[in-house]
Amino acid sequence: MFCVSQGLTQPSGLCHSGHYCTGGAVSATPIQHKVEGPGISGNDICPPGFFCPVGTGFPLPCPPGFYSSAHGLNSKDQCQPCPSGHYCSQPGLSQVLEAGLCHAGYICLGGSSVPSPTDGTHGYKCPPGFYCPSGAHHELPCKPGTFSPLSGADTCLPCPQGTYCPQAATVEPITCPKGHYCPAGTLSAHPCPEGTLNPQESAVSPRACQLCPAGSYCPGEGNTWPEGPCSAGYYCKGGATSPTPQGSAIFSLNGLCPRGHYCPQGSLFPVPCPLGTTRNRMGGTSKGSCRPCPAGFFCPSLDLGSANGSCTVDPDCSLDTRISTPAPVPCPQGHFCQPGAEWPILCHRGHYQPSQGSDTCLSCPSGSYCPHPGTRTPRPCPAHAYCQAGTWSPSLCPPGTFTPQEVSGLQEESGCSICPPGHYCRRGQVWGRCPAGYFCPPGTSEITSDPSKPQALCTQKQLCAEQCPPGFYCPEGSGEPIPCPPHTLAATPGAQKKEDCEPCPPGQWCKAEAQTWEPCPAGHYCPGMSGSHPGVPQACPEHTYLATEGGQRSAECLPCPAGYHCPWPGLSSFEDHPCPPGHWCPGAQGAFLCPPGTFRSEPGASSPEECELCPSGYYCPDAQVTGRANVFAIPCQPGSECPAGAVGMVPCRPGSYCGPRTGVPPLCPGGFACPPGSSTYSGPGQQCLFPYYCLPGSTHPLGCPGGSEALNKSGLRVSAETSCRLCVAGTYRSPALDTLTCQPCPPGFICPQGSESYHKQPCPVGHYCPAGTSRPRPCPAGTFGGKSQAAASEECQPCPAGTFSALPGQAACLPCGSAAFSPPGAPTCTCRGLNRVFQKSDGSCICQAGHVSYDHRGLQTDQESNSHSEEDCQPEVAQHCPPGDVRLAATRECVSPEQYDCASFCGPGGGKLSTALGICQCSGYVSAEELCDMRCLANAPLLSLSWDAGQKLILSVKGEDGDSIQKEILETLGPDLQFPGSARVHLVQFGPRGTFGFVISRVDMLISLLQGTTESSPPQQRHHRTTGPEHPNIYHQIPNPVVCLAVGELILFQLHLLPHNRSASHYPTYQRQHLLNSNSHWDFGAFRRLGHLVQETNLSLSRFAHQFLDPGTYVFQDNGQHENIAVVLVKEEGAACGAGLSPVQPSSPYQLGRLGVLRHRMLILGPDWAVITGVLLATGLTTALLTGLGLLLKPVMPQTWPTEAWESPWRSVGWPHTRAASASLRDNLLSYEDLGPRGSGKEADFREKDMTRGAGKPPQVLTLEDFSVHTLYDKLEDQSLHIAAQLSRHRKDAMAFYEAASQQLQGLQDFLQGLSQPEPQSLVMDKEPEPSGLKTQVESVTGEKDEPQEARASHTASSQTESWQLAPGYTPSISPLSFQPELNRTITALASALSQTREPPVGASRKTSSHHDEQPHSTNQKDSPMMGHSPVHPEEPQNIRPQQAPEPFQLPQEDTKGREVQTPTPEKWILGARPRHRPDVDLQVGTT
Repeated sequence: MFCVSQGLTQPSGLCHSGHYCTGGAVSATPIQHKVEGPGISGNDICPPGFFCPVGTGFPLPCPPGFYSSAHGLNSKDQCQPCPSGHYCSQPGLSQVLEAGLCHAGYICLGGSSVPSPTDGTHGYKCPPGFYCPSGAHHELPCKPGTFSPLSGADTCLPCPQGTYCPQAATVEPITCPKGHYCPAGTLSAHPCPEGTLNPQESAVSPRACQLCPAGSYCPGEGNTWPEGPCSAGYYCKGGATSPTPQGSAIFSLNGLCPRGHYCPQGSLFPVPCPLGTTRNRMGGTSKGSCRPCPAGFFCPSLDLGSANGSCTVDPDCSLDTRISTPAPVPCPQGHFCQPGAEWPILCHRGHYQPSQGSDTCLSCPSGSYCPHPGTRTPRPCPAHAYCQAGTWSPSLCPPGTFTPQEVSGLQEESGCSICPPGHYCRRGQVWGRCPAGYFCPPGTSEITSDPSKPQALCTQKQLCAEQCPPGFYCPEGSGEPIPCPPHTLAATPGAQKKEDCEPCPPGQWCKAEAQTWEPCPAGHYCPGMSGSHPGVPQACPEHTYLATEGGQRSAECLPCPAGYHCPWPGLSSFEDHPCPPGHWCPGAQGAFLCPPGTFRSEPGASSPEECELCPSGYYCPDAQVTGRANVFAIPCQPGSECPAGAVGMVPCRPGSYCGPRTGVPPLCPGGFACPPGSSTYSGPGQQCLFPYYCLPGSTHPLGCPGGSEALNKSGLRVSAETSCRLCVAGTYRSPALDTLTCQPCPPGFICPQGSESYHKQPCPVGHYCPAGTSRPRPCPAGTFGGKSQAAASEECQPCPAGTFSALPGQAACLPCGSAAFSPPGAPTCTCRGLNRVFQKSDGSCICQAGHVSYDHRGLQTDQESNSHSEEDCQPEVAQHCPPGDVRLAATRECVSPEQYDCASFCGPGGGKLSTALGICQCSGYVSAEELCDMRCLANAPLLSLSWDAGQKLILSVKGEDGDSIQKEILETLGPDLQFPGSARVHLVQFGPRGTFGFVISRVDMLISLLQGTTESSPPQQRHHRTTGPEHPNIYHQIPNPVVCLAVGELILFQLHLLPHNRSASHYPTYQRQHLLNSNSHWDFGAFRRLGHLVQETNLSLSRFAHQFLDPGTYVFQDNGQHENIAVVLVKEEGAACGAGLSPVQPSSPYQLGRLGVLRHRMLILGPDWAVITGVLLATGLTTALLTGLGLLLKPVMPQTWPTEAWESPWRSVGWPHTRAASASLRDNLLSYEDLGPRGSGKEADFREKDMTRGAGKPPQVLTLEDFSVHTLYDKLEDQSLHIAAQLSRHRKDAMAFYEAASQQLQGLQDFLQGLSQPEPQSLVMDKEPEPSGLKTQVESVTGEKDEPQEARASHTASSQTESWQLAPGYTPSISPLSFQPELNRTITALASALSQTREPPVGASRKTSSHHDEQPHSTNQKDSPMMGHSPVHPEEPQNIRPQQAPEPFQLPQEDTKGREVQTPTPEKWILGARPRHRPDVDLQVGTT
């Protein structure tokens, strides 16, 4: 809390939010207020890392997971979440550097308080297939060739040998397939080369690729098995790649079968042709390819390609048994010899041959067997076996059969006998008797001692002994089981004797003479045979049942379930006995009646809740009273209502009517009244008549409410809207009045439409209200109304002198201030200083755009120009730009486009300076269509601002579905004036990252912008869209935007204030002198107030809202970074920014030109001294050259004779007087009249009489005695006058040349202006009278006094003597010729230079000067301003002080207040330098 003064009995109030007061605070917003005391640390603004709600004693730290670097937070919500990739484990963090990096293997999304978050909101564990290094804010996929099988990995593992990882983010490697091999880190499996194969998976190296097996071939790569055998006629040793392989350096033995050999299909190597055969060609495919040795030849070896030689008659040929035929030998017994056999062959087993010389063997007969090869005689088949034909070993009788010992020679298996019952037979013999507990049916072959596996030793088609089943007993040698006696039972299998049969067990029913027991029947139980129970089944009791068989005791009988009742004993099922209708059955009991208000039409109710609620329009009485069950509901009668669950009928409620079976009665329709108990609405007396009406549900007629009157019309009178009409505007009606019509509103009050009374609506202050007024009429601008309940406009008083009322409806007038004045009743004020604009918002007078103010030292300062003052503002004179330079639109300075750096404006992409606009033209821009196309703009939310009833600024967001979201905008300055309804708003941000205009396409983007989380990406002029709806963290922002508005729309500027250096904060400032601005009289007081609050106060601001009401172009720069700008274009009413386009666009030349934003031309330029110096030098050189030529080319003239000579000293002695032989002085001059006499006119006449030309008398020879010093002086004086006259003539010629050049330049300029201005009507003649200062300037330049307008019009054409200016509001267009601006500037500079070159001749003699001083009409008199004499005109004001002599070639200027000098515009420079009369007139005057 805080205490503002001494002697308080209680604190003054709670400490404001954003500050803390530990004790001793004297202000609600203390700043560094230290107080000494125990437990008191001071009072201050909330420090970084903490927040302070209202009434905070000690700052509260931002919780873990959050931090704050700003002062003055007032709530926990203003703490910023810990940035992504970091965690903030400690409370009260004030810098991001204090936050730690997220642990490796984890992702920190933002706001994390632990280094390894797993909640999914603030972070999660790195998923499989990805890796997350320390400080990661998103997972990185494992590259191909690596994998990550587990979550939480910080690195990826290389793919192991025998596997491969083909894709990024691999979780589990893929096993290397057959026919391939995979080293470690493999991206894709490597196929085995051609001629090899790999039948195994998970191969790790090329060594796993085996050569294709011999005899097969493996074509192509990646073989897992041979394709097939090699073709016949070829052999394959290994590694074959084709079924018809060719030999190679590696496999030299693969190829075509050689001669003397044959190669069947799949041959590993060539097979040699046998002895006695040959093959002389390659490619043998079989043994048949080898041909017998031809007759007469012999083939003694294998693989012969041809016969070795012919057989001759000698003993050697008979030795070759393959060629010659030897003597035959009989084949012995037990053998057989085929044709051509070399040796006898033994008969195979199962065959015999008792004879010699046989070529075949005989099959062994049935009943006998031939056990050895070469058998001569068969043996008889032994006992217990049988022998089929061709048998070499006797076959035993199958299991389960036998033969007696004395029986032998069996031929077939069918001769074996079936094993007798009670026995089992093996190996053709009776092996033994069936053991006790088992029975052996006929054909039993095996027995087993394991009862659980009776068939363990039995194979297919065999029969084993079976264990004696329950209920039977089997003694030794049993062929089948024997049943137990009646009422007994062998409970377990394998009973061996009768004693093993026991009495029938519980749950079983053993019938008399039954071979098997039966389970106890359903609905009964069998406790077993005992002394008390004979073993007969017992029935379950009433209300119970037993659905299953085999019941052993009465406890197994189940109670009847709910919804059913079991009325008698011995029931096996309850489904056939459901609870009857109108009842409910809880089970194990009887049926109960449904409670009152319910009924049950279907059987099977298990609880009272299953009795249905009596439906609406019916009633169900108490069954206990009526004595019958409620099986059906009873209908309700007319005039009564029966809601759901009704026990009886109730009279119909008021305002409704009840027909038959009414549950919830309908409302009485409009136009009728329904009293209680109504069965209809159209009964007698129920219809409403004039002047009453009846709403739906009316119980009686209603009169029209206050503020309305009844309408008498046909039809039903159903509502006040249709039966009554609101009192028209300007009238009222109270229900207390007896009148049925509305009464006129009295004077001094307002009665809107539907007014019930006028007492509470007096005419507000600043307005007047005549009789019958519906809305107050505002006092017009320039007046005010100081009291309420004004009845006439005469009560609006005019504003006193020195005050103004800019808006209508003002309660008081505002003072003009010390720098402005106004007459009575003025809507605005006039600044005392010239060229100053009165700002209505704050009453200040600032210099108009294009004008500057000077301080007491005469220096131009921006602070003086933007400040409130009564001093005059002078037109700003800009320097001439050198050729090739460009004038900056922001500062109006001339810079070289090649050396100007646009990186700060355009970002890393850079750019160049636009010569047409004077701003940077970037190499790349962020297009609005690139961020949000036409479909996106059509679905984008609409933003608007409005004021609520509590004067709070509300931002409304209307989505695509039509839903509107409203949010209060806090910490916002402006708008200055409240506006009715809502207005569209656009968002622009000024921050350390740059100035951005936002294209809001989603609601979440707007929320993030308002929370201040958009400062995430560096400023770039070029930004590619990588996100959309899939990437919500990417914002649609355009750097250095141009925002096109309609009149009345707003811009919400997002600010960035620096607490420790508020002067460098980022907020918009209006660039008043920017050349792109088009409204020089715009009132930007709201922006000056914003700068004052930021710079000079500690007010916490986040946003600034301003409504633009004046059309024009306005340029704003960032206070913290002047190179960042935002251009705001306010279109006039009826003009559009572009259909389907975003109002926020980049400030590119294309967009500026499309929107009509152009640079305005500088009207006032300073003298170009370089051009002036050049022209003067050229003029001086020309004058000197002409003078020299004139002296050199002077013609010889006759000499003049003096009319009177002086006598020589020796003339007294009688020397005669003679005239001088020389020519007269007058003839020596080119023009005696041009020279002029010395002194006054009288002396001139005297000298004329004393001088005459020679007339008839011959010249006489004179001596030197006739020459005197006085004559020499006259001679020199006349020569001087002659030279002066020549110089004056040359000056006249130069002036004539200048005038002609000026006319040509003016014509050229008018022509070029016509090209650059396609709308001629926008040019208007400047026909205002020139100010006296301008007349003085014209005189000083031309050397002539001012002449009337008619005289000047006679010398030059009117189109060339009148100045042109741009019409107000006209925006010049860009010339299609790219050289037009440079040419215009060059012509203007040349004309300005020529206008200042008219200098009087220099070097005139003393006599000439004095002579000209005495002649008021001489040339020197005309040029006196250039010689330092300022002309004074009688029509000029008396307070103008004579100014000092100007600098050479500087125009004298009028001093309007004795303090500042106004410089003429470039057009006035050009037009002021024009001649006032024709040059030929001046020449004639000089020669007459």
